[in-house]
Amino acid sequence: MSDELLNILQTYENDVVLIQTGIISYHILSPEQLFSELQKLQTKYTLPIALSTDNVYFYYKIIQMKSFIKNNMLIISFGIPLVNMYTYDLYQMFPLPTPHQNDPAIFSYIEPTYQFILVSIAKTYYHMINDLTSCKEYIPKNWLGYGLTTSKKIDFEECEIQLLWKTTTIIPRSCQIRNLIAEM
Repeated sequence: MSDELLNILQTYENDVVLIQTGIISYHILSPEQLFSELQKLQTKYTLPIALSTDNVYFYYKIIQMKSFIKNNMLIISFGIPLVNMYTYDLYQMFPLPTPHQNDPAIFSYIEPTYQFILVSIAKTYYHMINDLTSCKEYIPKNWLGYGLTTSKKIDFEECEIQLLWKTTTIIPRSCQIRNLIAEM
């Protein structure tokens, strides 16, 4: 009996160490428990991932966890990000030098304002970011953004957004144009 108790204690001790590194053990929060709690939440809130027994494991990647000790008790809180109803396409911006017609040794390109642009599928909202630190990939090519404030299409002033949404024959003033001279 004491060996069994020691094994259980060792398991929980290992789980607490994992919690400190941000990893949730199935002993602390089993997939069945998580699924049951998520079922309760989905009646009131929009969850970031479609809820099914197959998808419940993806939630372990996006759970925000905090732990602390109070009154000699280990308290663990789990947070699931709630989402808005929009899905966004993620674009990474790359400057593409284009040769001048009059002088093929001179190239011009538009300097991106931000490295990434998120554009809603309906193209009504967007958000611009320099890195993906506020996003987490929960399955390949599917990201969840945390605390991102989106702008409506009518608010656009950024160069890239104007180029995406406006039909134009001239480069907008908000664009930063850079020139390169190629050595032959």
